[in-house]
Amino acid sequence: MEANKTAARNGVAGSLVKGAQFVMMVAGPGKFKAALPSARTMDHHLFPRQFNKYFKSKGINIDQHTVTWGEKTHLKGIHGNGLGNMPGGWNKIWQNFIEKNSNATTKEVYQQLGRMMDDFSLSGSRIHPYQKND
Repeated sequence: MEANKTAARNGVAGSLVKGAQFVMMVAGPGKFKAALPSARTMDHHLFPRQFNKYFKSKGINIDQHTVTWGEKTHLKGIHGNGLGNMPGGWNKIWQNFIEKNSNATTKEVYQQLGRMMDDFSLSGSRIHPYQKND
């Protein structure tokens, strides 16, 4: 904490104002330069909505399993062609799994999710109900 205060006094740190959802950029000792909006975030359904009927048949409520990511990470890294260590194609991977494993048990579906979370570097992400990232 003290290091953060020192950095701010020396003009090298920013502070996130949670309630207002913007970042203040420090211009110099005790002076604020500008307020920039924070990156837009999106909830990502770990079990894709397009396969809700399948997941529901396994007793899985897809709205209870989301993670929150920045818009770029969500759209490119997860759903797109990849970004950094995220390979992309999340829904296509699920589609392939479902086509090959229509009779999978609930446990096997969760195991698939675990493998995918590892592959996409999502392990350790906080899983929460849709739009309830408190």
